[in-house]
Amino acid sequence: MGCLEPRPEDRYPSVGDLLSALDGCRSGRSEKVVPKSDSVSSLSKDILGPASTPDQAEAEALAQRALQQARDMGRLIDAADLMEEAFNKWPSLRDKHATRVQLWRRGICM
Repeated sequence: MGCLEPRPEDRYPSVGDLLSALDGCRSGRSEKVVPKSDSVSSLSKDILGPASTPDQAEAEALAQRALQQARDMGRLIDAADLMEEAFNKWPSLRDKHATRVQLWRRGICM
């Protein structure tokens, strides 16, 4: 309900405060909680999931799937997301395909 307060000064001052309050609701506490400096970052990391481990072969396979989707199916946003996954697995692919991903995100297939 704190997000719906009519006066801005009665709302949560930051997203971190809101996340802490939501976390408190999950654990049964209902009061506003002031986050510790590292609690928000650990919560954010939990939301993002585990870090990707470098894997060139898997990255190349993802990149090929992305290129195929863009070419054959015209699913540019899905192709861009797949290519970003490939970049996470093998960052050097970014040098080769970054421009292509930018175009796909704008709806342009080349």
